Amino acid sequence: MKPLRCEVESFEAKRAPRAFASLALVLALTGLLAGTAASAESRHVIVKYRDEGPHALKVCAERLSRERRPFAPATRDRGRELDTLQKRFGRLDHRAVFRAARGQGFRAEARALRDRLKASRARVGTVGRGRGRRMRPACDAACEATLPELAHVYRVALPGDLDDPADLIAALRAAPQVEYAHIDYDVELDQLSPPFDDPFLASSGSWDQPYADLWGLDQIGAREAWDTTTGQGVLVAVVDTGLDYRHPDIAANVWVNPGEDLDGNGIAEPHEANGIDDDGNGFVDDQVGFDFGDSIDANEDGDYDDPEDLRDSDPFDERGHGTHVAGTIAAVAGNGEGIVGVAPGVRLMGVKGFPNDGSGVDSVLWRAVLYAAENGADVINNSWSCSTPCPRNDLARDVLAHVEAIGTVVVTSAGNATADVVHRSPENLDAVLTVGSLGFDERISSFSNRGYGLDVVAPGGGPSTPREVDIPRRNILSLLTSAGRPEDERFFVGDRYWRLAGTSMAAPHVAGAVAMLRSLYPNASPESLREQVRLSSRDLARPGHDEWVGPGALHLPTLLATAPPDVEIEIEAPVSGARLDPADGPFTIFVRASGADPVSLELAWAEALRPRDFTPLEALDDFDLRETGSIKQLWQWAPSPTASGPRMLRVRVALRDGRVVERFRAFAVEPIDPRPLTLGERNVAAPITDGRRAVWRMDADDEIPSEQGIAVARVAPRPRKEALLEEPAPILVEGRPQSIGLDGELLAWSRQQGNGFGIAWCRLGRRGRTNTPPDCDERTIDRGAALVSRPFVGNRWIVWQADEGGVSTIEGCRVDRRNPECAPVTLSVLDPLGPRWRLRSFDGRSLFFESLGEMALCVLPEAGGACTMQPITRSARTPVSQESLHDGDLIALNASRVDIVPSLGCLPGELFPGCEIELGVVRELFACRVEAAEDGSLGCDAVPISERPRIEDSGGIAISGNRLIWSDGSALEDPALYTCEFDPDTRMCPRERIGGALARQSEPWVRGDQLVWRGARDAGQAIWAMALPAWYGTDRPARAKAGFFFHPLRVSAGDANSLAFESEVVESEGASLLLGSTQIFDPGPVGGRVWLFGRTVKNRSGHFEVLIRARTEDGLSASRTVRVDVVGTPPRPGIVGGRRPNAGGRTPDRAGPGPRR
Repeated sequence: MKPLRCEVESFEAKRAPRAFASLALVLALTGLLAGTAASAESRHVIVKYRDEGPHALKVCAERLSRERRPFAPATRDRGRELDTLQKRFGRLDHRAVFRAARGQGFRAEARALRDRLKASRARVGTVGRGRGRRMRPACDAACEATLPELAHVYRVALPGDLDDPADLIAALRAAPQVEYAHIDYDVELDQLSPPFDDPFLASSGSWDQPYADLWGLDQIGAREAWDTTTGQGVLVAVVDTGLDYRHPDIAANVWVNPGEDLDGNGIAEPHEANGIDDDGNGFVDDQVGFDFGDSIDANEDGDYDDPEDLRDSDPFDERGHGTHVAGTIAAVAGNGEGIVGVAPGVRLMGVKGFPNDGSGVDSVLWRAVLYAAENGADVINNSWSCSTPCPRNDLARDVLAHVEAIGTVVVTSAGNATADVVHRSPENLDAVLTVGSLGFDERISSFSNRGYGLDVVAPGGGPSTPREVDIPRRNILSLLTSAGRPEDERFFVGDRYWRLAGTSMAAPHVAGAVAMLRSLYPNASPESLREQVRLSSRDLARPGHDEWVGPGALHLPTLLATAPPDVEIEIEAPVSGARLDPADGPFTIFVRASGADPVSLELAWAEALRPRDFTPLEALDDFDLRETGSIKQLWQWAPSPTASGPRMLRVRVALRDGRVVERFRAFAVEPIDPRPLTLGERNVAAPITDGRRAVWRMDADDEIPSEQGIAVARVAPRPRKEALLEEPAPILVEGRPQSIGLDGELLAWSRQQGNGFGIAWCRLGRRGRTNTPPDCDERTIDRGAALVSRPFVGNRWIVWQADEGGVSTIEGCRVDRRNPECAPVTLSVLDPLGPRWRLRSFDGRSLFFESLGEMALCVLPEAGGACTMQPITRSARTPVSQESLHDGDLIALNASRVDIVPSLGCLPGELFPGCEIELGVVRELFACRVEAAEDGSLGCDAVPISERPRIEDSGGIAISGNRLIWSDGSALEDPALYTCEFDPDTRMCPRERIGGALARQSEPWVRGDQLVWRGARDAGQAIWAMALPAWYGTDRPARAKAGFFFHPLRVSAGDANSLAFESEVVESEGASLLLGSTQIFDPGPVGGRVWLFGRTVKNRSGHFEVLIRARTEDGLSASRTVRVDVVGTPPRPGIVGGRRPNAGGRTPDRAGPGPRR
């Protein structure tokens, strides 16, 4: 499990005085044990068992675990799957997340939890006095029936020495008794950290910026809105790092739990912290909130009341993030102190979900969210998100369903990864308001996540000017916790305020706005309130909802000017971020709108993640309308079997008042099923393969991301299914590995050495037990003070370039029986007066060099010794390349040049703030076949292969044989993988897309038919592998006598399940030698030996070439050209040119089976 990497610097917190003296000892112990709690939370899985249906678990899983009883008798189907996986992984220790397993029986405890939540939904609001008293929106019987069951949600510790949860999760998901299972996600604060540069010190009261300190309030129109409301009678919860409730600019607005306020004076007093749960909500002395982050449920029984538990009822903020967020929402107005919040009339509940070191996990944070809703919060602010991509989060989805039923609105920050919010959940769900960040210049902040999934943008920081200001984008001013942050003193403004940046700072602007809206319309549903925020937003980029800022910027006067619409939109299918395999179709698209205001519904479609234009579904041939009504539509979509790439569904609902509500749903169409080699929890990079193994850099230790090792996994033959998700432990090597080379058992890598790099290598031994790396006896190649390049490995050679004393040499060693220690030899001495050659690639036989527009090959002699440099003449249209590779006589050139282009993410012709014309670097892939002229000189006449994306949207190239792989993106989608096979005769390379994932796919490497790359799908960036279709043995010409001929070939389907074949004569002479056409006969099963056959004219000699193509159901193909030599001698009847298999796969002259595969 990857630990949280917070976007704020860690610090040793200085504890502030407490309001509750009776808690001092508990809090001191919490400080000592916080590190222990954090580390324990990094080794858990969330699992939910079915409580209904034929596979239901009828008994509490925690009780079964505690009593070490088998699961099979407790399941309705008496299935042994759960017991079997526990035999495999060890006994699973279950702890219920949302209830305490006290021995009352599962059904009774589940009923108590449902009753508790039902009471929260039905409770009369007691926040405020007089006008603030109101009824919650009702959840009727139909609503109750749709709410997910939370009683069967458990937190499971990884058993024993199991370090990687991937296999356990896969096994749990395969068990029919399990509804879902996933990692207990790490969560990070969405505060942007400053870079460590040479800053200017901040001045008192201002930081020398040329605009108002509280510019955000002016940007959202707060001053005008305060004439309407300041949010009186509304309770806002901040689930974060806590709250400094004693800060003079927030203390008057801090919520006091009326059930723990024994004298009813609205003040939390020390004598009221009596160690009793006075309000019966399950939490003792939660006077102003609760600290989930530092409390320790030692026996994990769902409460903090046991003697060995450590209960911290005090949500005091040691870190400062939560206090800063709270100040933006509701800093006190009119008190002559510091700042004013967006909604200074609300009350604030502090719920601490992060321990003092700032890290957090889902199971704790979503329990804190549920606590806030159960205890009366009208609005909850979550300024945090997954530390790695997490497009599906079932735990968050379940909790949000209950929070919605209670009537609470959840506001969440979009995240600071400059990525699309579709890659993170719950940010990609309709049940939250997802907030992006806007700068003072009214452009989306450079760090902010974006996309059609944004619900609104609000002030969060930026721009990065003027340069005279220390980190100028940190320009959101709010409260500083009294615990202090001495390492951030340069960002202090006065003694009690500081400035930060991040989507964490944008979300509380919206949370305050929703509180103001709620104060005016206390009975509006959460969906109506969210929709009003979207409808009232102010356009910034393209008109309407766009891929940059969603519907637009928060604008309070417009938000409060009209009543929220009575509308609810349900997109039941597809779910956000889903990956759909066309083979599983047809798919259902079902959308329904309800409420008093909708009058019509329209669905449209686009083939991109960030599209500009949409097409109505009725105009598309592959959509079939099955059911319709004024405000509901059911469609069936039967995509092409080879469809691939992102798709965006747009839902438009017209309202009675003329306004139009829009909702968007992004998902991927992906026909391939690649194999994950890692889980996406650790940092990984630079994968390569030799066709049988794959290696890559990977964090050696979850806790120390700066240390990396080299991971090794087998890719061919394909591993057994149950091992697909195994994440191998990396080989621990000295230093930090950089570029890696692999050939069979030979592994070499470069590592930092002084001011340059050295080379290390080893022979990979046998792999031990599961999840252990193979043996690697690390050795070094000592080159003294020479500067060496990355190592290139192939055909048992390790080759590198060394520069020393102004002389550059190509050196290498072939590791075999005669040279087991890799004693280096000189392969070539480069002329110091000639071109400054740089070694670009090595294919095991030849070296490829470039130098300022010049190219050369150096073929290694088979007998050994130095190689001779052969210059390659570049044609006029062959560009100068900065990243080149070769294999045999095929060269791939990745050429870069400066051009006038639209801003990143913009299309030509788009001109609005954030989209201008600028200078940028574009890249284009070219390919050429090295050809020898009559005089023996070599030449390269390259042709373009790819589009011309900006360099930021380019993700690497790879080459093997005549196949090219590259990663390209555009303004419409993140980089994806493409492939083509170069035809030297036609000089064409038809492009095919590999997969359709929504997130970035990059760093490809291919050898033979095996492809590996780095990309994100269901989790963070992981290493993926798949086998591509390929032909073998096509270099040998077919010899055919007159009449029928049959020529054997071998083909691999890769990871596909079927192949379709095509053949085409590509030389005109073939028309005079053939009778009819050529065909390919496949006796089955898929892959193996197939036969090219046809019929030639008698008594004619010559040759012709046939282009053969094998295409998988995924849309990927492999092509080759086969030469057929025709000898004009009439054959013996029946067996012309070889044995001919009949329809049954048998040859006519033998009784045995047909051609062997």
